[in-house]
Amino acid sequence: MARIAISYRRSDSQDITGRIFDRLVMHYGKSTVFRDIDSIRPGIDFRTQIADALKATDVLLVIVGPHWLGRGEGAASRMDNEADPVRIEVETALKRDIPIIPVLVHEVKMPEVGELPGSLRDFAFRHAVTVDGGRDFDHHIEGLIRSLDQFFGTMIGDREGLVSAETRKPSLLKKYGLAGGLAAIVIVLAAILFRTDTKQPAVAVQPQPNQPQLIQPVAVMPQAAPAPSPPATLAPPVQSPDSQYRITPKFDCASSSGEDEQTICQNGELTVLDRELNAVYTAVRGRLDKDKQKALAADENVWLGQRAACKTDVACIRTAYQKRLKVLQAWP
Repeated sequence: MARIAISYRRSDSQDITGRIFDRLVMHYGKSTVFRDIDSIRPGIDFRTQIADALKATDVLLVIVGPHWLGRGEGAASRMDNEADPVRIEVETALKRDIPIIPVLVHEVKMPEVGELPGSLRDFAFRHAVTVDGGRDFDHHIEGLIRSLDQFFGTMIGDREGLVSAETRKPSLLKKYGLAGGLAAIVIVLAAILFRTDTKQPAVAVQPQPNQPQLIQPVAVMPQAAPAPSPPATLAPPVQSPDSQYRITPKFDCASSSGEDEQTICQNGELTVLDRELNAVYTAVRGRLDKDKQKALAADENVWLGQRAACKTDVACIRTAYQKRLKVLQAWP
């Protein structure tokens, strides 16, 4: 079962972290979300305990508030301390390539690269989500859940899922998946209805009345040969629904070995989605600076891994594209 871990500093964001935790539990289930991974048992090396806790983690939420760096008056930053549990949590996740979502609370901004120790500098390039504790809390928490659904989308369906259907609200992913399936049906039906038969109606040939032969004094005019019947019009060959698409994906189908990419190459609808996604991604990347381009690329690599997990499941791949398009279209 997929798991969401929450990393936070109690002196920085304990209250709002509790609210975020409660909403995630309502959506995903109690066994899916856990926090306080730095609650150390007596006699245990807390580095080992944190590492063990993150082994079962699929995504780490890092709650960043005004005092997340742990700066004090006239004292060194707690984040500069190699034994700081919060630092160790983030370092461990970065080393293991665990997806990290920074959650900014209390109107803070992402830490600058220069504010972080060398082992945490990649954290500064992660795309963050803002959660305001005021009147926008519900709206912001829904955005966070949509981001998490993106990570867990490919796990819903073939696997057990995050929680049972009886204890979890229908996820946005399933709604979009249903909409995508209906859209595919509409496309196929439209192709059938508008692909009219080019065969012309047959024209009945009226028999010509018998013509008398004209008798000339010196010769007999032969009767004219009947006009040949027009050849039968052949019905056009039946085309598959995918034959209406005349484009290819942006990647090379001939050299592709992934099951998901081969499935896309053989499916016209998925090919169109791949082209559309590439256009949106290129437009978003073009308006970002170099550092933000790195963050976008890292996020795209995470999504490519999710798409690959779909293998030959067309519905799963379609849903992955639809969700990714929405994320890129809302990219800040």
